[in-house]
Amino acid sequence: MHIETKCLIDAAEAPLWRAISGIEAMNRWNPFVRLVSLDAHGEAISYNFTQNPARPARAMFFGMMEVDEKAREVRLRFGVRGLKLIEVYAIERQLGRLWLVHKLTGTGLIDFALGWILARRLRLIVHAQNSLLQRSLISSPVRKAARSNEGGKHPR
Repeated sequence: MHIETKCLIDAAEAPLWRAISGIEAMNRWNPFVRLVSLDAHGEAISYNFTQNPARPARAMFFGMMEVDEKAREVRLRFGVRGLKLIEVYAIERQLGRLWLVHKLTGTGLIDFALGWILARRLRLIVHAQNSLLQRSLISSPVRKAARSNEGGKHPR
């Protein structure tokens, strides 16, 4: 299973990087996933996933969070016996625009047997996560102030 999305982000790079590279920040905008740090460095994580944020039931996986600040990429590696997953959030700059690349890759026996079902369900969630991240960046107080002056309009 491999899901990859790329969406244009209407925000500055620094707030986007903070939103995807920190456990607490990610938990604020992403209701589908709750990350819990299991060590002092935030590298060992508990990845708690739900398909419906309104329900308290969550699947819990253990894994690692790898933050590559130079490449502007965050990798979450987690899984269970028979299913290994890697979720990647990366920032790309193309033609002066900022893009979020969001990937989810699964391998293992469970993925081999049920990968097409997982991909179909998870693709919608990945797109929803991208929208929620974009919305959280736009609704921040700093971004609201910047948006009110767009297009050369001056505050009165």
